Amino acid sequence: TLRVADTDGWLTNALADVSGHLLKKQVVLHLGIRGLLEQDYQQILTGEIADFGFAAGAYTIRVKDALFTTKQRIRLGLTTLQAPLNAGVVTNMQVATGVYFFDAEDWSHVGYVKIDDEIIRYEDDSASTAAIFLLDTLTRGVLGGGADANHAINAVVQEVLHIGNTLADGAMDALRMLLVSGAGLEASDVYDIDVEVTWTDATTRAARGRGAGMSPADVALQDIADLVTADASLNNTIDLFITEDVEDIKDLCEREILRAVGAFFFTKYDGRLSVARVKAPAAADVVAALSAREMRITSWELTQDDIVNLINIEYNWSPGTEEFSGQYIATDATSVSRYGVRKREYSLRAIQNSTDAGELTTNILARFKIPYVTVEAVCSLAELYLDVGDVVRLTNFNLPNLSTGYRGVYEQLWQCVGKRVD
Repeated sequence: TLRVADTDGWLTNALADVSGHLLKKQVVLHLGIRGLLEQDYQQILTGEIADFGFAAGAYTIRVKDALFTTKQRIRLGLTTLQAPLNAGVVTNMQVATGVYFFDAEDWSHVGYVKIDDEIIRYEDDSASTAAIFLLDTLTRGVLGGGADANHAINAVVQEVLHIGNTLADGAMDALRMLLVSGAGLEASDVYDIDVEVTWTDATTRAARGRGAGMSPADVALQDIADLVTADASLNNTIDLFITEDVEDIKDLCEREILRAVGAFFFTKYDGRLSVARVKAPAAADVVAALSAREMRITSWELTQDDIVNLINIEYNWSPGTEEFSGQYIATDATSVSRYGVRKREYSLRAIQNSTDAGELTTNILARFKIPYVTVEAVCSLAELYLDVGDVVRLTNFNLPNLSTGYRGVYEQLWQCVGKRVD
């Protein structure tokens, strides 16, 4: 939220030039010190105007960031059989035109539908016509659903959306696909792989994108790639099946992908959506040294309430039975003896094997098995370049030192987990 004083009506006069049409226009805010050239000012906020108002001689402008853009829906294909589908038939099934399904013909991975209790895999839609949309090359009774069976005309056909398996870069590639998919289908962007298709007449095959539909310019794709480069565990296998409409892609990404690798969304100073991961900081990643000269600590907190030393993960979810068949339990005996049992439970549909579940528990315990200190500090403009995820060397002689039991830390490694400009 920006509060802008309208001294001598300067902003009102400026708005007259745009006839007051501010909604959906972009705000770019720079900050600097009087006396510097404007090109030396640093960009600190970018976003689309959501609403604005005027009161008490000032305008209040509310700006929404990239996180709001990700709150989009995914609608699964839903139609009916246009002809009976008997047990054992593997050539094709006939559904109504005008309904979008995943495009398995042009992309290497396959599509899935559910009819009654049976889940069926299809590999293309190459023989569709004006009246019939054909899903071809069938594999019957897969993914733990019902057995190969007869299905009557007008039986409901529901899409089962699959994310993963063929994604070379695992978790982060799945994330890029959900965010950027659908942006500029004609531009041959590498992440436009989640595409829907249907037929509208005898010759017209209509395609559209699915996902948040963000442009590659809206997402800090290189930041996401750098996370994978820095930590190979982010390449974990993601094998996620979606059987119901998704109301919020942001929530899906956070729950099933980011949570599984200990990462989170944030909006960069330039308005782009990025991803950071909280983990033990490494000396090789240090970007700055902070002491009392560069910052003033306003508050700190010892977070004992967040201790976790017993983890129970449900994994290997079946879209057929809609149940988990795997369980992974891990604990840290030293932490339990000191702080008592602190349990956390996860149910993760995207994790399909015990190796990935074990890797996740290791990461969680490394972060939460002992208390940690969070600090809020005020820094000068010189530290504006620091961003979420950056590692710094911190020196302060008033902070508690969990290693020694006394006060004071000297060039200790800390990670930035949040940032705001007041």
